[in-house]
Amino acid sequence: MESSYYKQKRLLLSLLFMAPGFLFSQEKEISRNSTGQYRLALPDEWTRSKLIKAITEILPQTIYELKNRDLCTGCRGGYSVRLIMDSVVITNAQNSQPIEVGSVPRYTYTFSFNYRFYAGLSILDSLDNVVSRLKLVGTDEKFTYSKDYTLGGQGSGSRYQFMYDSTGKIVNDKRITENTKTINTDTPNHNARLALTSVYLMDICEQRIFDIRKRLRNSVNPHLP
Repeated sequence: MESSYYKQKRLLLSLLFMAPGFLFSQEKEISRNSTGQYRLALPDEWTRSKLIKAITEILPQTIYELKNRDLCTGCRGGYSVRLIMDSVVITNAQNSQPIEVGSVPRYTYTFSFNYRFYAGLSILDSLDNVVSRLKLVGTDEKFTYSKDYTLGGQGSGSRYQFMYDSTGKIVNDKRITENTKTINTDTPNHNARLALTSVYLMDICEQRIFDIRKRLRNSVNPHLP
């Protein structure tokens, strides 16, 4: 029958052999989840070096989770960064009254509307849970869209009229524009939502990123451009 001494000794040896492997597996799991890096999961339109440089400059300064973390490409990374745009609201879409311009009659009008939306860089963990956000555009801001269009004159033409002196001699001629038909001043309907393309909205977000970088730089050195 095995004595209690040998039982305790055998148990101790078993723990010593098991402990290193257990500790190693824990350290390996922690290392895999804490890579110290993050990756960018941004639209293809934003994969320009100048913009990527601006984003990677401001993120570690504005997002606590990314402080002291490096950007990695082609890797999973501990965190990922995505551009989110939603809550687009359009109001007061309208066409202005056509205005006649130019020597040859033609009409121009303006299609305009107000809009607002939300946009930000969302930081997600390895499980795709949002852990933080950097707001670029808020729904409390109002923007105005405006674009000019031209309506071509219909049935317009011209003729020359001779100028006479007191003796009845032709001394000059003058071009006179005539309208043989009524000019159509009906403006077409426009789809305001189609005007707000993702590229159009991303351009606004891009400008905000450069604005944030400028403010951060100036807070450290006010003399920087």
